[in-house]
Amino acid sequence: MMRRLALLAVVVLSCTRERTSVIVGPPLTIARVEVDAGAAPHEPVTATFVDLTRASAPVTARVCELVVVSVVSGWAKALGEDLGVGDALVVGASGKATRFDLVGEGVALLAAVEPVGKSCPAEGHRVARAAKPLIFANGTMRAFLDGEGVSTDVYVGRLEGTASVPEHVHPGAWEILGAVEASGAFTVEGETKRLRPRQIVVVAPGTRHSWQPDQDSSLRAVQMYVPPGSEQRFRVLAQVRAN
Repeated sequence: MMRRLALLAVVVLSCTRERTSVIVGPPLTIARVEVDAGAAPHEPVTATFVDLTRASAPVTARVCELVVVSVVSGWAKALGEDLGVGDALVVGASGKATRFDLVGEGVALLAAVEPVGKSCPAEGHRVARAAKPLIFANGTMRAFLDGEGVSTDVYVGRLEGTASVPEHVHPGAWEILGAVEASGAFTVEGETKRLRPRQIVVVAPGTRHSWQPDQDSSLRAVQMYVPPGSEQRFRVLAQVRAN
């Protein structure tokens, strides 16, 4: 999948000339768990930040693959859909590859997703619109469940705030965190690394992880779960605060 997304990124760069660049932050941590006598689990998502341009750039969702475009800033247009900040486009290819053109101004997170536990995703595309925030952690954190229900294979939304996130696990889901704004320490299985803008964290199912922001700093990130479900904890946290 890395080769596929790398080729996709090259296409985006070549079609936008000097007006744009494709930036991939250095991998922060790829968390792994022991499966089948030490075999590392296959990572189902490859993601990168892309600077958008008005020049048309072709994007391809390959057979049995999803492509997710989540707008971080500015705007984008693809498959006849107008996308703003917080909107996400999820494109599935089942029987044949799906090619579409992406244009815009600003920044988007572009991800290629292989469904977990299924052979192929549903064909076609759906749009997730920016959601209202769920507020928790004494008002210091906000979760936007933008992509809730838009796909049975992947969830995409946003997470913002200034609070730390205690150590926790997602037993049955991969988490992908694309940092738009960040300054702090992300710890996975006891190993701590610095998290900065345009870095992407991939955390395997069942892996302990936590977040500690620097003083006076704020986190703003695109968050994905494969498969969906773990995002529902934000509803619980918001309800606890409301009560």
